[in-house]
Amino acid sequence: MKKSDVLKILFELNATQWRLAEAVGVSEPTLGRWLRHPLEGERLERVKRGLEVLRKEVQE
Repeated sequence: MKKSDVLKILFELNATQWRLAEAVGVSEPTLGRWLRHPLEGERLERVKRGLEVLRKEVQE
């Protein structure tokens, strides 16, 4: 998953990177560093879980 994919999803959810970082359990600068390269492995799974948390918040 690339940064552009994550940003597109955040835009659709009307969410920010800091909210995703909070949901993932890292600081916003750390998330920014992660997004400089395509996500793989554990980082990818953590970001996917964070995006799901944000999706559920939007649905409520």
